[in-house]
Amino acid sequence: MAAYGGYNTSFDSDVKVSRGGTAITYRDVSWDGASFEMPPYWGIRGSYWFDGQYANFGVMLDYSHAKVKADLSGTALGADFSHFQFTDGLNLLALAGLYRLPLTETFTPYAGLGVGIAVPDVETTARAGGAFDGMPRTFEYKLAGPVAQAQIGMEAKITESISAFAEYKFDYSWNSVDLNGGGSLDANIGTSQFLLGVNYKFNCYTFPASLK
Repeated sequence: MAAYGGYNTSFDSDVKVSRGGTAITYRDVSWDGASFEMPPYWGIRGSYWFDGQYANFGVMLDYSHAKVKADLSGTALGADFSHFQFTDGLNLLALAGLYRLPLTETFTPYAGLGVGIAVPDVETTARAGGAFDGMPRTFEYKLAGPVAQAQIGMEAKITESISAFAEYKFDYSWNSVDLNGGGSLDANIGTSQFLLGVNYKFNCYTFPASLK
């Protein structure tokens, strides 16, 4: 079982908002990760490593509370919305396959690939006089769509049951949600996450000499 914190940032992406006969695609929306604003970026995960000849392979269920906040200043999106963000979490849950290759008794690099779902807290407020004037605000958790995940990291053993790790993780989420008042929002978001964490092993496993 592990817990971690760190920093997340997201690439610019297009955002499409529709309501009734109005559909607008806002190009290259800039996202701020707001990693250190409350609530901060964090995550938890559970991992299982196989035994014997498959001891280098494992599986992991990973949840990260990543965030994105649209830059509205001087933008077309800002002309239509006064609030547009997923800052109570982009909320990414993924099941990943892992591979590790121990270098020494202490250091073990690893990598993983996975798929999952995004459950963002969607927060939008239409601006008076904008293209979506009159659309009610949305502040709700939504099941948005699939997630693809990749990661690479290094684990350092501290004791037989406790280790620390540093990792780079990339998640790409396809977010398609309904907004209050008959609207909809579509945004595909790629998120880079740089994290540090601590892992507690409930069942310690010593690598066979052939894997050291």
